[in-house]
This record gives sequence, C-alpha cells and structure tokens, in this order.
Amino acid sequence: MLIANHSSHADTAVLLAALPPSTRPVFAAAADYWFDVPIRRALATTLAGTLPVHRSTGGAYAALLAAAKPALAAGRAVVIYPEGTRSRDGSIGDFRTGALRLARDCNVPLIPVGLRGTAAVLPKNGHFRRGAMLAHFGDPIDPRSIDACALRQRVIALRDK
Repeated sequence: MLIANHSSHADTAVLLAALPPSTRPVFAAAADYWFDVPIRRALATTLAGTLPVHRSTGGAYAALLAAAKPALAAGRAVVIYPEGTRSRDGSIGDFRTGALRLARDCNVPLIPVGLRGTAAVLPKNGHFRRGAMLAHFGDPIDPRSIDACALRQRVIALRDK
C-alpha cells in the first residue's frame, strides 16, 4: 500500500507514470467528489482505477476495507492520500489513521511516497502550468511499527529529498 502526500490532481498522474504497470494501481478517491458528477466518475473509472471513499458517512472504513482487501490480495498497489483532501498551499496536513488501520487489517507493508512539484503544475482550484514533478519512494514499513505522525514525517522527508 502506497501512502502519498496530496496537493493536486496531478498526484495521481505522477504515480501512474512512476509505477510499473505490473502493480496495477488503484487509488482511494473521495466518493462525494469523484462519483457524484458523471464526467468525474467517467474519468475516475477509465483513466485510473478508483476505490470510492465516503468521507463523511458512517461505515466509511468498512466500505474501504471491502474494496481494498480484494485489490491487495490480487497483488495490486492501493494508493491512499491520508490527508483526506488536497492541500491548498502545498503543505502536508495531518494524516488520518485509516490507511494505517487498513494496512494492519490486510497485513501489508506501507510504502511512503513524497510527491513534489504537483501543486505548482496543477494547484487546487487553479490552472495547469508546465513544470517538473517528482515521486520519491521510501522503503517498506511494517504498519504495526509506526503511527500516523511518524508516517507523515517520512512522507515529508521524501517530498523534500
């Protein structure tokens, strides 16, 4: 399971370009944003595999677990942005604990990923600009050996590398 910072819709594009096709990545995506509007739903389901995440309803974790567990069991990479939303200023927000819980429940390692340059290329509520974007991948981590704050610090270190 890959855990990355999130400041742009370009984050997913960078990860799709950086990951080998054999990982067949799927991305946890906000159901209230990506699945409520037909054109966004079409983009989410045709350009990148997505797992709908219900951010504000009860049972959200159970739904994520039900969707992610088969993907992980099939050897697919599941990408989660644990901030829960895109950053407005490029800073990395607090990490929610769902990704850690999911990795523990599915018995899979976490791979931290620091993304840089995506906010400048496509800022939240902004327009596309040309620029370099990078993805730095960390070493796998046993999810039982780390908490959300320490995981966030590893992602920050990779982003700033």
